[in-house]
Formats: sequence, C-alpha cells, structure tokens
Amino acid sequence: MGPAETSATQAYSAVKEPSNRKGIGSRVEDQEEPVAPPRTAAPASSTTTMNRTAIWAFVLSLLGITSPIGIYLGYRARDEIRSRPQYGMPFATAAIRLGWVWVAVAIVALLVYLFIFVF
Repeated sequence: MGPAETSATQAYSAVKEPSNRKGIGSRVEDQEEPVAPPRTAAPASSTTTMNRTAIWAFVLSLLGITSPIGIYLGYRARDEIRSRPQYGMPFATAAIRLGWVWVAVAIVALLVYLFIFVF
C-alpha cells in the first residue's frame, strides 16, 4: 500500500479521529454538542386553564343572531369559573353584556319596523 492509497482510505473513513483543536479553526464535527437539561412536566393540578365555554359564549354573542345561546353559555361559564379556579371571567361577562345588547337592538328594530309599516 502506497502513500496515495493510505491518504485516500483515511479521507473516506467513517471513523472520526479526535482532534485536540478547539475554537475558531476547529471543525464542526470535532466540537462537542451541548446537552439540554431533561424536560420535566409541570404538575397538572397547579395549572389553571381557560374556560372554553366562556370563549364560545363570547364568539356566539358577537355574531348577533346566536346571542341568546351566547347569553346562556355566558351565565353557565360564569358559574363554572366561580366553582373552579379557571381563567375566562372577562369573556363570560362580555358575552352576557354583548348578548343582552344584541337582544335590545333586535327589540328596538322590531318596534321600529312595526311602527313604520303597521301603524
């Protein structure tokens, strides 16, 4: 085996030889990869969650036509939030108020319609 064959074999070798060089001129393969700390899950009992009923109540109250359903879900979500520690009380309150505003707008619109076309 001549010197050309030895260098060709070494160039295509799958074995990595350790290098004492570290720093700017070192190759990426020679540097050690940092090890991340192991992940630990947080205890489920200490986390408070968002009340999904309050979100749905807010969305349905925004639509207008489904505001009665939003009002019902808003009252239900408010009771759930009071009984269990959860986030979402502002959404439930806004859903209730917005739903009642839509109901009032619908009643006023109906009265205006009746006044114009019936009387």
